[in-house]
Amino acid sequence: MKFKTVSFSGWLVLILCSFVSLGWWLQITFFVSIKDNLPATTLTTTCMLVSLGIILIRKNGGVADKLSLFLSYTTIIVAIWILLEYKIQLPKIENIFTTSHDFKTELSQRPSPRTLITVIIAGLALLLTSYKKNKQYSYAHILCFIGISIPWAAIYGHLSFFSPFYTSMPSLGVGMSPITSICMIIIFIGIFNADPKIGLPGLLLGPTLGGKIMRIVLPAVLLLPLLFSWYIGYSFLHYDNVNTELRVILSLALLSLITSLLVIYTGYIITQKDEEKNQLVIALKESEERYKQVVNEISDYSIIRLDLAGKVDLWNKGATRITGYDANDILQKPFSLLYPKHYNGKPRELLKSALANGKVTDVGWRVRKDGSNYWVNTVISPLYDTEQAPIGFVEVTQDLTERKKTEEKLIASEKKFKNLLHSTPDAMVIVNQNGKITYCNHLASKMFGYTQEQFIGEPIEMLIPERYQKIHMQHLAEYLKHPKARMMDNNLTLLGITKEQKEFPVEVSLSPIYTEENEIQIAASIRDITERIKKENERQEYFKNMEISQKLGKMGYYEIDLDSENATLSDNYISLFGLNSNQSSIAGMSGHVYAEDYLAVNKKFHDSILHHQFFQADYRVNNAQSGEVQYVRNNCYFTYDKNRPLKAIGLKQDITEQKINEQRINKLNAELIKTNKELEAFSYSVSHDLRAPLRAITGFSNKLLKKQGHQLNTEGKRLLDIIVKNTVQMDRLIDDILAFSRISRENLSLSKVNLTQLFKMAYDTHKSLEPENRQIKFTLKPLPDDVVGDSVMLQQAITNLMSNAIKYSRPRQESLIEVGHTNVNNERTFYIKDNGVGFDMRHKNKLFGVFQRLHSEKDFEGTGVGLAICQLIIHKHRGEIWGESEPDKGAIFYFTIKTNLK
Repeated sequence: MKFKTVSFSGWLVLILCSFVSLGWWLQITFFVSIKDNLPATTLTTTCMLVSLGIILIRKNGGVADKLSLFLSYTTIIVAIWILLEYKIQLPKIENIFTTSHDFKTELSQRPSPRTLITVIIAGLALLLTSYKKNKQYSYAHILCFIGISIPWAAIYGHLSFFSPFYTSMPSLGVGMSPITSICMIIIFIGIFNADPKIGLPGLLLGPTLGGKIMRIVLPAVLLLPLLFSWYIGYSFLHYDNVNTELRVILSLALLSLITSLLVIYTGYIITQKDEEKNQLVIALKESEERYKQVVNEISDYSIIRLDLAGKVDLWNKGATRITGYDANDILQKPFSLLYPKHYNGKPRELLKSALANGKVTDVGWRVRKDGSNYWVNTVISPLYDTEQAPIGFVEVTQDLTERKKTEEKLIASEKKFKNLLHSTPDAMVIVNQNGKITYCNHLASKMFGYTQEQFIGEPIEMLIPERYQKIHMQHLAEYLKHPKARMMDNNLTLLGITKEQKEFPVEVSLSPIYTEENEIQIAASIRDITERIKKENERQEYFKNMEISQKLGKMGYYEIDLDSENATLSDNYISLFGLNSNQSSIAGMSGHVYAEDYLAVNKKFHDSILHHQFFQADYRVNNAQSGEVQYVRNNCYFTYDKNRPLKAIGLKQDITEQKINEQRINKLNAELIKTNKELEAFSYSVSHDLRAPLRAITGFSNKLLKKQGHQLNTEGKRLLDIIVKNTVQMDRLIDDILAFSRISRENLSLSKVNLTQLFKMAYDTHKSLEPENRQIKFTLKPLPDDVVGDSVMLQQAITNLMSNAIKYSRPRQESLIEVGHTNVNNERTFYIKDNGVGFDMRHKNKLFGVFQRLHSEKDFEGTGVGLAICQLIIHKHRGEIWGESEPDKGAIFYFTIKTNLK
């Protein structure tokens, strides 16, 4: 709306001003003054109108920019300056547009005073509309009312040919021209619509009845007098009765003004009434909605509204919750649906009673949608209109089903109370204010040895040893003054006494019971704590033994409150580290830490708390008394409340002796490493020195057989052959010993190992060494592909196992060898199985010994080192190896591998 009216007004003014400028340039009278005898729109006036039009076009959101403000102030100042020229001698601003110095000519080129006043008013109104405030807009509208009356009067004068309405200097041709009047009216209309929601535009353009009347009547009220003025002016054009014309035109103008004001006032009054009516309607609807919303949100009570016929027209959430009916299920239906069928006629009677008595209350059963019954308390009250005529009812219902059930259960519970007391795990005795027993359960009879009949009416002191009876009576009198549930003398060991006068420790809990007559009875729950005391003694013995264990293990227990940083220390802790009190603090405990270890220990302790980890550290402390350095091992865990640490609980062990032993062991290890290196050098030297004579014996024996064998008899050849075989066996033995020594020294080079490939390579290698006609059935079952180990060492172990399987199954017509994996003791276990000669399990301890053989060398070749090498390799892989067999039934060897890449 603002763009179509305000901006359009500005553009329309600019278009009219462009025609005026064109008229001056081309000397076209119509574009300047419409007629020769009417005042012309001067170039100065045109410039001021253009400024006002630009301001209207540039208005955006009601806030003026810098150019608009500059144009507004400049236009106002120029108009005031020219207006003052009429009274005092000032430099003529309008001479900018003309060089004539004739006073009459100057006046004809000067804006008229009425035009200048109108421009000043319009400029001020535009300045006021530059602020987003209703008060400034109201002032702007007042200025617009004042300002628009001047060009409007000029229009009356131009149409009625009556010059006093548009000029005070008709002889000089100075006055408000028709074009200027039209432009100013357009400008004021644009200013009116700067914010069409405020003032007269808001009233005129609003949707109210007053606005509609104004839009219909106001144009007629304004335009009809204007037409009549033109007609009257035209009629009196040839007459000289100016006074009569003036009076008639003034009358029409005043009539138009008064009528316009009456129409505006009437529209305003009608609009106000409409708004008041609308506000009342809105308030009523809001009140109705709030009422419905409040009622609807009440879930504890069923609130429904009924018409006079008893049909439901309002239903809240509480009604839905209690009855199960949704609003769509029950609206416009009789509320008698909620009553059981055998209540026929009761709903109507309740409504009649409510009308007669002002309200009615009913307690009874109702029926839910699912057919179940519920117990309610209902209040029905009539509703009246403003004339006190009944228009309906409101029913407020409270679901008392649970209360009803509770009452029924209470009645039943009273019957079950005594049975319940009989089933309690404690002896129960009820005593009146006089200390007489009024009830006891079966366990009390069993505990004290009296029958129930022997209990009733007897003083409670009969259950207490005689030496405590007097003090008990005093305690009973004190308890009756301030009865409350509590333990009886919780810090003392209480004793009961049986009918046979046998005393035993008890724990007694007291609770007051109020009867319907408001009398106090005391319920005493009595528990035999003989077993508890026995266990407590055992517990004390346990702690005593634990203290002894701490002493034997050189350990001290501590507990630290991390909020207060206070620490509680065990006796052995104090003794071990030279302290003198069971109470200390974190600072006190940290103060004994060896200076060089303090920072590392303190950081690890706080990091363990932060990351919820178990704290363990070995470090040194200074004994508080002797000052000696002690090595300690501190282990503790932390308790938390969510993420807030509460306590540190731990053991601190004196490991000084252990550390000294470790230092000794490290020294011995260093010596052992040195010895091993010397042994390695010795092994190399021995193997080299041994191999030389062996090679000489073998070489010379073979040379002797080759060159002199024809001179030797059969026995000589046999002996030489034995010499060669033994030297070869000795060479193999040296190789196996060196391999065993090398493997024991080497570190593992871990990687993923393909066991399937290793077993296949081992089989292919040994099979190629066997006669071609030997029958071997080799079964290789699928093996895991995630084994991690040293592939070279594992190849050696698997080769030795495969060699044994092939060697010891030679006596069989067909050798059966199987490789696979299984699960033994929840561990993945690999195996190699054969159908060879086997071995006696009585000698299984010799299987993996160096030079240990279970079969003679005559039957099966070998050095007795192969299985020892296997065991060494498997142990390096943190696994185990073992064999199972029976003589002549084959053998199976198992091994595990537990190394990984972590």
